[in-house]
Formats: sequence, structure tokens, C-alpha cells
Amino acid sequence: VTLLDPKRANNLGIILSAVKLPFDAMRRAVLAMDTAALPLDSVNALLKCVPSAEELELVANAGVPTAALGFAERFVAEVGTVPRLQKRLECLAYLLRFEGSLRAAACDVAAVSAACGTLCNSADLRRLLG
Repeated sequence: VTLLDPKRANNLGIILSAVKLPFDAMRRAVLAMDTAALPLDSVNALLKCVPSAEELELVANAGVPTAALGFAERFVAEVGTVPRLQKRLECLAYLLRFEGSLRAAACDVAAVSAACGTLCNSADLRRLLG
């Protein structure tokens, strides 16, 4: 059973095909904030698929068993009902990006620290500055 706008359902289908998890595992991973189960590209894909309040209401009020729903509608029914889904996914994305940002900042700090050490120990600079 297809309830969503066909264009929206098609877009959800295309984006969700990149996330290689069944909907129940996806739901558990989001609820548990499991960064191992949901890599950054999957979280970014899910952020594009967060259902609107109207979509949630449409699927919830349809009275159709989940098994009879179309692919996009099943996503809305199973994953879309996670409390504060948008915020959870944004937090997951931040957690996944944080480690890389921290490593990059640590490299920059190490480079600046090495440069400062070199300048402090430079005999030529001491002679130049008098």
C-alpha cells in the first residue's frame, strides 16, 4: 500500500537503498546511538529521509498493517516513529565527525607547537633580534 506522494516515496527508496540495514535494525541503532552500526554516510542519508509530521500522521492513521505498506511507508512507520529522530541523527552525525575533527585539530596544534619550539631555540633568530 502506497500512502506517500509517489515522488517522495521514490526519493526515499533511492536514498534508503544506500543504507544496508533492515528497518528494525536501523531503529535499534538510532535508539542506541550505535555509531558502529550507522556510519556517517548512512546517518547523512537518514537525515535526508526524516519524515514530516504529516507523513507520520498519514501512515499512522492509515490503519494498514506494517507488512502491507510500501517500502517508504514502512520506513516512516518503523524508523520515523523514533522519538526526536532528527535530533538523534544530528547528534550521531556530530559524534561521527568529532573524532576526525579532533585528530585534525591535534595535528594543527602539534605543528604550531613544533614551530614555536623551533623559533624559541633558533640561534639565528636570537642574533637577528639582538
